[in-house]
Amino acid sequence: MGIIILVVIGLLSGFWLFRSNTIPGGRGELSARGRLSVIIPARNEAANLPHLLDSLRSQTCLPYEIIVVDDFSHDRTRAIAESYGVKVIR
Repeated sequence: MGIIILVVIGLLSGFWLFRSNTIPGGRGELSARGRLSVIIPARNEAANLPHLLDSLRSQTCLPYEIIVVDDFSHDRTRAIAESYGVKVIR
């Protein structure tokens, strides 16, 4: 009987400690409280960057700015990032 009580207390504690904290869902809610910037470190990420930037554009909470930090890539990482209109820092 004691083990069952401990398991129940453990489960309730887990639910209380790890309850989900969510980002506001509306587009206007976040801008009223603050701004969200996304910084993406990138080196030779020409194949992955379009997927990431498309995903960021489809979020319910749009970022205020997206910054791609290009670490001297040898592929088209910088050109792809600039084609999406994001800020690129080398």
